[in-house]
Order: sequence, then C-alpha cells, then structure tokens
Amino acid sequence: MIVMGIKAFGHDTGAAIVADNGSDLEIVAIAEARLNRIKHSWRYPFLSIDYCLSALGLKNLREVDAIYFDLHDSQNRRNLSKSLPSEYDKDCDTVPAFNQVIHSLLDFGKTKVQYCSHLAAHAASAYYLSPFSEATVLVVDGGLGVFSGRGNCLEIIDMNGYNESWVNGAPSELANVSGTGPLYNFVTTKLGFSCFDAGKTMALASFSHEFDKKDIYPLPDNRHQDVLINYRPTIEWIRKNVPTFDEIVGAEQEDGLVSKFWVNLARQSQQVLEEDVLFIAESAIRKCKSKNLAYAGGVALSCITNRKIIDAGLVDNIFVQPASSDEGIALGCALFGYYLEGGKKRKVLDGCYLGKNHDTRNLSETLKNGNLNSKKSSNQEVAKLISQGNIVARYAGKSEYGPRALGNRSILADPRRPEMTSILNSSVKHREGFRPFAPSVIETEANTYFEMPFPGPYMNIAAPVRPEFRKLIPAVTHVDGSCRPQTVTQSQNKDYYDLIDAFGEETGVYCIINTSFNDNGEPIVETPEDALRSFRRTNIDYLFIDDQLVWRAEGVSFDRSIPLSDSIKDERSRDLLCQYCDVKLIYEVLTPLAFNNGDSILLMSQEMGLLENIK
Repeated sequence: MIVMGIKAFGHDTGAAIVADNGSDLEIVAIAEARLNRIKHSWRYPFLSIDYCLSALGLKNLREVDAIYFDLHDSQNRRNLSKSLPSEYDKDCDTVPAFNQVIHSLLDFGKTKVQYCSHLAAHAASAYYLSPFSEATVLVVDGGLGVFSGRGNCLEIIDMNGYNESWVNGAPSELANVSGTGPLYNFVTTKLGFSCFDAGKTMALASFSHEFDKKDIYPLPDNRHQDVLINYRPTIEWIRKNVPTFDEIVGAEQEDGLVSKFWVNLARQSQQVLEEDVLFIAESAIRKCKSKNLAYAGGVALSCITNRKIIDAGLVDNIFVQPASSDEGIALGCALFGYYLEGGKKRKVLDGCYLGKNHDTRNLSETLKNGNLNSKKSSNQEVAKLISQGNIVARYAGKSEYGPRALGNRSILADPRRPEMTSILNSSVKHREGFRPFAPSVIETEANTYFEMPFPGPYMNIAAPVRPEFRKLIPAVTHVDGSCRPQTVTQSQNKDYYDLIDAFGEETGVYCIINTSFNDNGEPIVETPEDALRSFRRTNIDYLFIDDQLVWRAEGVSFDRSIPLSDSIKDERSRDLLCQYCDVKLIYEVLTPLAFNNGDSILLMSQEMGLLENIK
C-alpha cells in the first residue's frame, strides 16, 4: 500500500509518502521550502509531491492508493478566498485563491482522496513513529489536542482549534480557544520577531538572571482549571498595552532586546508556557492513563519545556516528533491515512533522515564556475580542520525532515573556542548575537558533558552543561548554562558519528558545534547546488560534500550578492502544474476572479511566478 500526505494550504506546505516495502515501512518527506528556497513557503507543493513520487519511482498521483490532505481552516472549498497574500502573512509567497483553484482541479485519476484534521495529523506524526504501542498523545500549537494511542488506532479525547472541537471524547460546540501557543506566538511578534521565531523568545528569556524579575502582563485567575486555557483577553491586553519592539528602538535591535523590559516579557511568557504545558501534559496523562507521551505541535519545539516535562517526573517515556511544527503535517497526514486504510507495519524513527539521496558526482563545472577548488578528503582531515578553528559545512546523504539539521545538512565548528558563537552569528548565519548554538555529541559521552542521562537524537530536549565543562566548551553553553544537544549513535548516522569521534581523538572533546546549513532567511539546503550556492555566499571556510573537500580559490571571498535561489525552481513548479492540472481550465476559472480592490487574481498569480504570463 502507498499513501501520500499533502499539506497544501497555509505556511510550510509539503508532501510525504508512506509505502509498504517488504517487511519495512518506507517513508520519504520534504517541505516545499527546501525545494523552492522560500522559507516557510505557502505555495502549492508540486515540487514536494514530485520529490516523493520520484523517490519511489512513481510518475503521477494515480499510482498512489490514497492521498490524505491537511484539513486546515484556510482551506474552504465553499468559500474561495480572495484575500491578498499580505493579509495572511507578510512572508506569504502565493495567492491563497490560486492554491484553492489548483486543489480543485488536480488530476487524481481514481486515487482515493481524503482529509485529515490538522491536530490529528500532528498526533499521527508523533504516535505512529514512536516506540510505543500505547501512549498519551499531546499536540500543542495554535490549537490543542489530546489523543489516546492504542495499537494502530488514535482516539480523540480533547481537541480545539482549526474549527474543530471535541471535549472528553465527544464533538463539542465550543468555539476556538486562543491558548498557550497563540499567546507565546503573539508575544514573539511583540518582541519584533516573525511569528515563526518562537525559538528567539526562548533564547532571550535565558537572560532573565541578569535582571530583576518583573511581570509585564496580567494573567487569568485560576487559569489551570481545564486543558483548554483561554488567553484571548490576555492577548488583547498585550495588544493594547505593550509596544512592539521595532517601533521604539534603532538598528541595533539585539542589544536593545537584552534589557530589563524585553527580557522580562520573554521570561514571563516562557514561564507561562512551561507552567501551562506541565499542567496540560499531566491532565492528558491522567485522562489517557498512559505515562508514555508522544508529543507534537509547534510548542513541542520548546526544548526547555520538554526537559521540564521529564524533570517533573510526569512521564516514564517521551517521544517528541522532530518535525513538530506544521512542517511535519504532511508526514502526519500520510501516517494517519496509512493506518486508517488498514496499514499494519510500524516504524520506530531512529534518525530523521527522510529525504532522498542526490547525485554529487557531476559538480566539476559548478566548482569551476564558482572559482572553487576540491579534493578527496576524510573525516580525520575535516576534524583536524575544525580543531584548528575552521568552519566546515557538511553535506551528505539524505536530508533531515524538520527544522533541525542533524549532521547531513550542517555547519560544524569547534565548541572549545569562546569567540566561535560571535563569529557564526555575525559572519556566517547573519543573525541576532544573543542566539546560542547547539552541540552534536556521541551518545555514550552525552552525560559526561551535559546533565543528560537519556538519548536526545533530535535536538528537542534541553540539558544543562555540567559546570566543570562550561569553560571547556563555551561556544555551546548558553548564558544560563543550558544547551540543546543532539546525541549521535552509529546506527543513526555512522559517517557523522565517525567525524565527531575523529574530532574527539584530535582534541579529547567528543562533541562539536552543529548549526543548520543555511544563511539567515534561507531554508536549510537540500541539493548539492543549494549547498554550493550557500557556501559561496557565506563566510564558511570549507564545504565537505560526501567525500570531497571544497574551498575557495586564492583571492576569492564569499559573495552575499549571490541570490538564494534561481528561476529554475519556478519553472519546474510551473511544468509540474501543467502535468497535474488542465492549465486551460485554470485560466478559465481564474480569469473572472478579482480581489476586493478589483485587482485580477490571475495577474497577481502570474506576477508571483505561479503561472506563465500567457497573453
């Protein structure tokens, strides 16, 4: 059986495919942003669909047994959206009406098409890849879901958000509640960040020990009466009474943020989030009667909160889906559909390398055109270069699914050098100076450097750096003494394990800085061409691509003017549009449609590169 999951609406569109392969369950998953090079892309995921089909040797959607789409509240086939993209999100890169027209006209043949609740997709992504045969399944994002997992079944206990509501196992008329996720996201925007930048709020909150504690906004009395906590009045109070950081400070924003008011705003919000998640998790476990916790949703990316769940003793075991945000929805849809259609096989995730292999053998012309040198190299040589203070990008094998680079699409550096944090933030990643970097560490050594007596292969559980090692590895020690380790085993990624081991043999330290291979505003690289482009435009010393070491020719420096992408991605997406849809019919449907101000939806779609400009 072959089931495809597709997230076609809202941000972070993408596709995933789940297929029986002998005794194994084969999974391929990708976000559209990785392929079209537009961060958090909203575009219809033609590139992702094609990527997943081609990975299994399939040519079209008619060769799939079933397709499960995310039923998101921005997708309503009875009410065609005509809103401008900017009214959805400042980074929206499509016309929502275009996505909906395309969706209605896709050629599925006789393939079964179904829809999956947004929250159920998150739940499926966590439970079905966990090692548990029974579990409490928790989803916390813009909504909230509590599910009970038993065998290959998921039972809804509580669910609220995305125009769906269940209470105590039964459908409810309760309206959507703005809970702890929306509150945290709203505060993030008040700090001047994008709504996708909740991790920056968490990083800023870590500076709270430097300032006197002072709460910024009032909270509801007795807010922990039910898992559905309503922060709508609190959000309105903040909207009216708390300024937005961008409006009142100058260019050096990161310096202005590390001050009493803004750190307290972040600290209070982080504290509220942690208290809420602990209460919700405890309530969910009590309802589901299982101390195995499978956890997903955007809030599950809060590594500090995840550690608090463990330290509180609420769970016996925990699995946090590495692609917890909406990037993982397509995978959840595919898994939800596979088991609903009668699939029997289970797969325990051991490393989140769900991409496909790319051919790196024919890069000589690209290297020549970019004034780049190369030679065959080894983990030992790369480890030595890193130990000497060089920054090395690593590109190998299948890409990681989700927002964390786990060694195959990573920038690596020496954690012993205190200046490395500043160098990486300012010269490579071009981002706020207060943001920390995470380490990859050999699993058997994790509890040596960090208070981490358990594996953490996905960088989603925080750990304090042991005091005696904070001076040894300062570049991965945040201001509060914490870090977000990735533990690595040979079974998960042998070649990356061997590189870290070689670094340990060279230096005596068996951990290394690992940050995602991308520049600020750029998705993590996917293809060899992406890797070379990002390398050429950033101040990275070397690129280790499979077994080839690449460096700039003498006198050649990095060039920030190199574009993050090229027009080929748009051309390929338009070609796929012609393959999957009747383009003539698309033009017929779009031609009479207009925005509220009278502007043509067709012309806007053409201007954004979604359609050919045919006169």
